[in-house]
Amino acid sequence: MSIQGSIRVESKSKYTIEVNDKGETISFDIADFRLPAKLLNVYTNLEELTEKYEKESQKILKRKDITVKTIQAIDQKGNKINEEITKNTLDIMELTNKYYQDARNILDEFMGEGACQKIFGDVNYENMFDDLLENLEPHFKKMGLNYQKLQKGLTKKFKTSNSNILR
Repeated sequence: MSIQGSIRVESKSKYTIEVNDKGETISFDIADFRLPAKLLNVYTNLEELTEKYEKESQKILKRKDITVKTIQAIDQKGNKINEEITKNTLDIMELTNKYYQDARNILDEFMGEGACQKIFGDVNYENMFDDLLENLEPHFKKMGLNYQKLQKGLTKKFKTSNSNILR
Protein backbone atom coordinates (compact mmCIF):
# COMPACT_ATOMS: atom_id res chain seq x y z
CA MET A 1 0.00 0.00 0.00
CA SER A 2 1.31 3.42 -1.00
CA ILE A 3 0.22 6.74 0.42
CA GLN A 4 0.92 9.89 -1.50
CA GLY A 5 0.73 13.47 -0.37
CA SER A 6 1.77 16.89 -1.49
CA ILE A 7 2.42 20.26 0.02
CA ARG A 8 2.56 23.72 -1.45
CA VAL A 9 3.57 26.75 0.53
CA GLU A 10 2.89 30.02 -1.22
CA SER A 11 3.43 33.57 -0.10
CA LYS A 12 0.32 35.67 0.37
CA SER A 13 2.18 38.86 -0.52
CA LYS A 14 1.92 38.99 -4.31
CA TYR A 15 1.89 42.33 -6.11
CA THR A 16 0.31 41.94 -9.55
CA ILE A 17 0.43 44.39 -12.45
CA GLU A 18 -1.69 44.13 -15.59
CA VAL A 19 0.68 44.72 -18.51
CA ASN A 20 -1.43 44.72 -21.66
CA ASP A 21 -4.93 44.94 -23.10
CA LYS A 22 -5.23 41.15 -23.09
CA GLY A 23 -5.36 41.12 -19.30
CA GLU A 24 -1.96 39.44 -18.96
CA THR A 25 -0.09 40.16 -15.76
CA ILE A 26 3.29 40.02 -14.11
CA SER A 27 3.60 39.58 -10.37
CA PHE A 28 6.18 40.03 -7.68
CA ASP A 29 6.37 38.46 -4.26
CA ILE A 30 7.08 41.48 -2.09
CA ALA A 31 7.94 39.24 0.87
CA ASP A 32 10.95 37.93 -1.07
CA PHE A 33 13.92 39.69 0.54
CA ARG A 34 15.91 39.11 -2.69
CA LEU A 35 13.59 41.29 -4.78
CA PRO A 36 15.44 44.61 -4.28
CA ALA A 37 18.77 42.90 -5.02
CA LYS A 38 17.27 41.42 -8.18
CA LEU A 39 16.12 44.90 -9.22
CA LEU A 40 19.59 46.30 -8.61
CA ASN A 41 20.98 43.50 -10.78
CA VAL A 42 18.61 44.54 -13.57
CA TYR A 43 19.97 48.09 -13.56
CA THR A 44 23.58 46.92 -13.28
CA ASN A 45 23.28 44.24 -15.95
CA LEU A 46 21.44 46.53 -18.38
CA GLU A 47 24.10 49.18 -17.91
CA GLU A 48 26.90 46.66 -18.54
CA LEU A 49 25.08 45.25 -21.57
CA THR A 50 24.57 48.73 -23.02
CA GLU A 51 28.24 49.65 -22.53
CA LYS A 52 29.29 46.41 -24.24
CA TYR A 53 26.85 47.09 -27.12
CA GLU A 54 28.18 50.61 -27.59
CA LYS A 55 31.83 49.43 -27.65
CA GLU A 56 31.06 46.65 -30.13
CA SER A 57 29.03 48.93 -32.40
CA GLN A 58 31.86 51.49 -32.43
CA LYS A 59 34.31 48.75 -33.47
CA ILE A 60 32.01 47.77 -36.32
CA LEU A 61 31.49 51.34 -37.48
CA LYS A 62 35.28 51.98 -37.53
CA ARG A 63 35.92 49.01 -39.83
CA LYS A 64 36.30 49.34 -43.54
CA ASP A 65 32.86 48.66 -45.00
CA ILE A 66 31.90 46.67 -48.07
CA THR A 67 28.66 46.43 -50.01
CA VAL A 68 27.03 43.05 -49.62
CA LYS A 69 23.94 43.62 -51.71
CA THR A 70 22.22 46.34 -53.72
CA ILE A 71 18.43 46.44 -53.75
CA GLN A 72 15.96 48.66 -55.53
CA ALA A 73 13.89 50.83 -53.26
CA ILE A 74 11.47 53.72 -53.66
CA ASP A 75 12.21 57.06 -52.05
CA GLN A 76 9.65 59.38 -50.45
CA LYS A 77 8.88 61.01 -53.80
CA GLY A 78 8.16 57.65 -55.43
CA ASN A 79 11.41 57.51 -57.42
CA LYS A 80 13.28 54.22 -57.80
CA ILE A 81 16.67 54.27 -56.14
CA ASN A 82 19.41 51.73 -55.52
CA GLU A 83 19.95 51.05 -51.84
CA GLU A 84 23.20 49.44 -50.72
CA ILE A 85 23.30 47.00 -47.83
CA THR A 86 26.75 46.84 -46.30
CA LYS A 87 28.54 44.30 -44.11
CA ASN A 88 28.72 46.83 -41.27
CA THR A 89 24.98 47.50 -41.51
CA LEU A 90 24.22 43.79 -41.30
CA ASP A 91 26.59 43.35 -38.36
CA ILE A 92 25.07 46.33 -36.50
CA MET A 93 21.58 44.88 -37.10
CA GLU A 94 22.70 41.49 -35.75
CA LEU A 95 24.40 43.10 -32.74
CA THR A 96 21.30 45.20 -32.06
CA ASN A 97 19.00 42.17 -32.23
CA LYS A 98 21.26 40.34 -29.77
CA TYR A 99 21.29 43.38 -27.47
CA TYR A 100 17.49 43.50 -27.33
CA GLN A 101 17.20 39.75 -26.75
CA ASP A 102 19.80 39.84 -23.97
CA ALA A 103 18.13 42.87 -22.35
CA ARG A 104 14.74 41.13 -22.50
CA ASN A 105 16.32 38.10 -20.79
CA ILE A 106 17.74 40.31 -18.02
CA LEU A 107 14.33 41.84 -17.40
CA ASP A 108 12.56 38.48 -17.60
CA GLU A 109 14.83 37.17 -14.82
CA PHE A 110 13.36 39.87 -12.60
CA MET A 111 9.76 40.07 -13.85
CA GLY A 112 9.21 36.43 -14.77
CA GLU A 113 9.63 34.35 -17.90
CA GLY A 114 7.91 35.87 -20.92
CA ALA A 115 7.19 39.20 -19.19
CA CYS A 116 8.83 41.30 -21.92
CA GLN A 117 6.85 39.44 -24.58
CA LYS A 118 3.64 40.23 -22.70
CA ILE A 119 4.61 43.88 -22.38
CA PHE A 120 6.27 44.64 -25.74
CA GLY A 121 5.14 41.84 -28.00
CA ASP A 122 7.55 41.38 -30.90
CA VAL A 123 8.42 45.08 -31.11
CA ASN A 124 11.78 46.48 -30.03
CA TYR A 125 12.47 50.21 -30.06
CA GLU A 126 15.03 52.64 -28.75
CA ASN A 127 14.57 53.48 -25.05
CA MET A 128 11.93 50.77 -24.55
CA PHE A 129 13.62 49.50 -21.39
CA ASP A 130 13.90 53.02 -19.98
CA ASP A 131 10.19 53.48 -20.72
CA LEU A 132 9.39 50.20 -18.96
CA LEU A 133 11.42 50.96 -15.85
CA GLU A 134 9.96 54.47 -15.71
CA ASN A 135 6.43 53.02 -15.85
CA LEU A 136 7.32 50.46 -13.19
CA GLU A 137 8.79 53.05 -10.81
CA PRO A 138 5.47 53.92 -9.09
CA HIS A 139 4.87 50.20 -8.58
CA PHE A 140 8.37 49.76 -7.13
CA LYS A 141 7.60 52.51 -4.62
CA LYS A 142 4.31 50.82 -3.66
CA MET A 143 6.19 47.54 -3.20
CA GLY A 144 8.80 49.25 -1.03
CA LEU A 145 11.69 48.42 -3.36
CA ASN A 146 14.54 50.53 -2.17
CA TYR A 147 18.17 49.37 -2.26
CA GLN A 148 19.28 51.33 0.82
CA LYS A 149 16.32 49.96 2.78
CA LEU A 150 17.24 46.43 1.65
CA GLN A 151 20.86 46.83 2.64
CA LYS A 152 19.97 48.05 6.14
CA GLY A 153 17.39 45.30 6.60
CA LEU A 154 19.76 42.54 5.52
CA THR A 155 22.55 43.89 7.67
CA LYS A 156 20.28 43.92 10.71
CA LYS A 157 18.86 40.47 9.95
CA PHE A 158 22.07 38.57 9.14
CA LYS A 159 24.83 40.47 10.96
CA THR A 160 26.54 38.70 13.84
CA SER A 161 28.18 40.76 16.56
CA ASN A 162 31.75 40.28 15.20
CA SER A 163 30.90 40.09 11.50
CA ASN A 164 31.50 42.61 8.75
CA ILE A 165 29.32 40.68 6.31
CA LEU A 166 26.85 42.85 4.41
CA ARG A 167 28.31 46.14 5.65
